[in-house]
Order: sequence, then structure tokens, then C-alpha cells
Amino acid sequence: MMYDYRYLLEGRSMLKTAFDFIDEGILITDEELRVQFINKAFERLFSLNREEVSGAPVYEIFPDIPEREKMLERTKRQASGQKAPEFTFPWNGRNYVLQAETEVGKTEDGTFFIAKVTDLTDHVQEQERLMKAVDDLSSKVILLHDDIGILPLYPFLTEDQGERTIHHAMKQCTEEQLSMLIVDLSAIKDLEDTYVNMLTRLLQMLSLLGLDVKISGVQPEAAAGMVDYKHIFRCYPTYSHLKTALRALDFQHAENRESAGVRR
Repeated sequence: MMYDYRYLLEGRSMLKTAFDFIDEGILITDEELRVQFINKAFERLFSLNREEVSGAPVYEIFPDIPEREKMLERTKRQASGQKAPEFTFPWNGRNYVLQAETEVGKTEDGTFFIAKVTDLTDHVQEQERLMKAVDDLSSKVILLHDDIGILPLYPFLTEDQGERTIHHAMKQCTEEQLSMLIVDLSAIKDLEDTYVNMLTRLLQMLSLLGLDVKISGVQPEAAAGMVDYKHIFRCYPTYSHLKTALRALDFQHAENRESAGVRR
């Protein structure tokens, strides 16, 4: 939502004060793109002083903006507002993530331009930290024995996260020289086609590495999504619970130990 700025340019100090309470950065220029006003949020965001920049051409204050990204220039040229949903803006040694929109205004004295800038940097960085935490959690192989591991899988927020999970799991299994991996789906309540495709790729690639792959923790809702892929999933021993798979694994190890004793 943009605002009615006409009175601001006519020197209404109460409106100037009101704009200083707006969280977004507000920049207003004249027809020649010279700064007429910036609010306190804009000052804080770019470490500027409104008295010092008043009357200065916008692109002298921000000289490093590429030509194709000069929104106010486009607004003036096309005589219509512009929107930039999200873009990276380097300033004072830091990369900001911003959202901006511009608008054209008119008074009896001529045209003016407004830019509203929202700082998304902290929000995007928090999202990136969350994604990294989820990535670390969803792709970490837990070692049971020297050559046996468990890979707990979790819902993915993006397709890229699924691809990173495959990459990390393959890398860990290779580095740890695993011979067996239990892929645990206990946290997956629903399997959509995209997730099933990722899962089948993961299972097939693990098998190509020579691993003995088992599946545990299949939920009833998730099982419905696996029906159309039963020709793939039936290649892997499946257990309703992780503890069932571990018990079977212990039994298998006991048999192997007994067989080894007999051979000796």
C-alpha cells in the first residue's frame, strides 16, 4: 500500500513526522530525481542524514546501482510505478536483501516520485539459518556400528533441500564406508509425488553404491503414496518401526556370528 504524499511536498510537518513512524524506508524525489525527503527508517537503513542528502541526485548517493536496476529511472521513463519483490543490494560492505516499490505523484507544481523500501535482510538470513539447520538434521547419517547407519528423513521445505539430502547422504555413506543403511521415514506423515521421486532416487543410488538398504517407520498415510511405486520399494526390506528393524538387525548379526563360529 502506498500513501498520499502530496501534502508532504507542500511542507506539512505533521505528515513528515508521521512518515518517521513508518517501518519502511521512504524516499521522495522531484521530477529530476533529486531527493526531497527521506524518513528516519530510510536514514537508518542506509546510514544517511536527510539534511546532507536533501537536493542531491539519487544516483549520486547510490552510484553503484546497475543501470538495469534503477527503479526510479524506469518509473520516470515509463510514468508508472515499479515493483521489485526481492533483490540483493550491496551497501557499505554489506549485502542487503530488499523489497521496493515506486509510485508517481503529481502536484500543481509538477511530478514527483516515491520509493518505499523494505529491509528483508534479517528475515532472509533467519530463513537461511533455519534451512541450514533442517538440512543438517535431515541429511545426517547416524552410525550404529562401524559399517551400519541410520538416515532419518524429514519433510522437505524445497526441492533443493531434497537434492542436498541425497548429496550429503551419498557423501557420508561413502566417507564412512557403510555396508548397510536404514532409511527411517517415521517423521514423514504424507508422501507426495515429488518426495517419492526423491526417495526412489536416493534408494537406487544407495544400492548402486553397494549398500544393503532397508526402510523403516512407514506411516499408513505415507504407505498410500508408495503404492504406485511398489515395484521399486519391494526391492528393499521394510519395517513398520525403527526398533523392529534394529531387532531384526541384531538377530541377523547373531546369526552371522553363529555361522562364523561354526565355520571356525
